[in-house]
Amino acid sequence: MKCKKMQGEYKVNLQFKNKKKQKLKEKGITLIALVVTIIILLILAGVTLNMALSGDGLFNMARKAATDYNQKSVEEKLQILYAEKIMEDNDSNTKVKTDVTDVLEEMVGGEITEENIEEFNKLLEQYNEKVKGITTAGDLALIGTDENYPIDGVYVQLSNIDNLTTQIGSKEQPFKGIYNGNGKRIKNLNLTSEGDYTGMFRANEGTIKNVTIEDCEITSENGMVGGIAGQNAGLIENCTLSNGNITSNGGFFEDGQNVGSRVGGICGQNSTDGLIFECRNSALIKGSNQWTGGICGYNCSGNINKCLNNGGVKGLFGVGGIVGLSEKVNETNLCEVIDCINDGAINGEGTFDGKDTSCGGIAGIVRYESNVKNCENSGSVSGVGACVGGVAGYCSQNAVVYKSVNRGRIVRN
Repeated sequence: MKCKKMQGEYKVNLQFKNKKKQKLKEKGITLIALVVTIIILLILAGVTLNMALSGDGLFNMARKAATDYNQKSVEEKLQILYAEKIMEDNDSNTKVKTDVTDVLEEMVGGEITEENIEEFNKLLEQYNEKVKGITTAGDLALIGTDENYPIDGVYVQLSNIDNLTTQIGSKEQPFKGIYNGNGKRIKNLNLTSEGDYTGMFRANEGTIKNVTIEDCEITSENGMVGGIAGQNAGLIENCTLSNGNITSNGGFFEDGQNVGSRVGGICGQNSTDGLIFECRNSALIKGSNQWTGGICGYNCSGNINKCLNNGGVKGLFGVGGIVGLSEKVNETNLCEVIDCINDGAINGEGTFDGKDTSCGGIAGIVRYESNVKNCENSGSVSGVGACVGGVAGYCSQNAVVYKSVNRGRIVRN
């Protein structure tokens, strides 16, 4: 089976990302230490409270100094971030979208507001960049369809959104920007599709993070179906799908052949270089064909790390609590499922094309040098035939499953 590599391949270095966040945190601690030190010195110097709090008092001077320091710190972080972007662009033909919302989150230290964005955009002017706030379902519908809402833009959700019925991007025009859900909710995501690539984002090559979707009803008559994205070749981080149903009633066709439903709670297919990190699903996932998973239906040379599934998963062939099928499809990329947990009930409801169900608490099928590591299943697993397992239903072609445990009940029908 082939997995076609999407254009504009998005490179993700998780280790570097974590180090960068740690550096930002350390600089925030340094700022606090500076203010505390100033206060202590004032006390030791015997400065009176009135002197300290007067208009030109030392406390106000210290506050202004701390504010100036914070702005300089933010400017420095942006300089570093865009310098990294230039180096990455020079190393490849891929335009890498710089995640400035990391710096914005650190600057604010909490929920991002419209005022925060206005202040931050002044610092971004020299980089020809701008953050846009999203407040309504109508705003979301403009992404990729209005020149003021480019498909590679930077967006922060500023309010809860109810009753979303439109999708962002397409297979031909995947999302290549940054979407930061900012801890806000999207309630009642209702999507019905006759074609492939169904999800809040049809296809993603950028960064989607901090998105929470409550109560979804997503139905496709074809394949490549997910709550966050139909297909992911970028980064999906800290996203949650709670309650509802995601259903594929058909399959995805490639070269005239039906190659599976590819349906999951977070995304239908996680393609080359795609990363799904710290995401959660509790919706019921149903596939009428191959490759059905609680987090992802088909993981091909992508990575799934630290994800949790609590939702039930039902399908015919290749059914897993985290992923239906995980396989490496090229020589240069890793393909791993690491540190994931499944608590949902997994049901292989029949055979497909004369094959056993092949269902597992973590993965239905693991093959072609893909790895499953440090995973845990406590959900029940039932299926037809011999290929029913607590962690993986079927493992072959140099794939490895290790340091993983099953605590769920296994039933072979």
